[in-house]
Amino acid sequence: AGAKHVLADCGNHGGIGLYIIVNILKGASRVISKNKSIIISVLILWFYALITGMSPSVSRAVFMFSCLAFAQISGRSFNRINILFFSAFVLLLTNPFLLYDLGFQLSYMAMLGIFLFYDKLSSLLMPSNKILKWIWEGTCIGVSAQLTTIPIVLFNFHIFPNYFVITNIGMMFFAGAVLSTSISLVSIFWFGFLSKIISVILCFLLVTMLFFTRFIESLPGSSAGGFDLSFLLAFALFIVIGLL
Repeated sequence: AGAKHVLADCGNHGGIGLYIIVNILKGASRVISKNKSIIISVLILWFYALITGMSPSVSRAVFMFSCLAFAQISGRSFNRINILFFSAFVLLLTNPFLLYDLGFQLSYMAMLGIFLFYDKLSSLLMPSNKILKWIWEGTCIGVSAQLTTIPIVLFNFHIFPNYFVITNIGMMFFAGAVLSTSISLVSIFWFGFLSKIISVILCFLLVTMLFFTRFIESLPGSSAGGFDLSFLLAFALFIVIGLL
């Protein structure tokens, strides 16, 4: 169904987690300064990366967020693509064999696609409605990431999810809702009755998410198979996409 990139432990979860943490700390702005709240957010993210096993995609996301956060604190201007490649450089210094890790490749190419194409795609349409705007922006992110990961996906998996745009829109909602509800459950687990209510909500969200992905997967023509790309053909496809 094209949902694995959202369900996998990835930078997307780190981004949602950062958004939640920053908004919580905004409520305590009288006690905690902006710079201190940024540092606390970064420390929590690194703790999250450690307890989830420091996978390449999470390490990339957390390291990038850290660089962006400290650039913001220092008041210096920064280039997103420079920070992306700098984080890749540092991770490869610690473990050069990450270059052959599929998660590392997909994670970095997806982010490169978003940085290269998202602004250009999203500027094509400016919906005034908030919901339509959210859907359009999510679609642009999904298409941008897919553009630069297509060669890797076809080379390694030999199939392409045709309805990835629809899946991406639905999974944007579920990923945020499930993660927020899970954090709420962990935060108030000692309140028996309230934690049971949140558990029921979380269970409902997970079952609905599973039903949604199964539904997309069951649609006619949900995936196109039979792709058998050589390395040279995959590399040529990268060049064609780069020419865009």
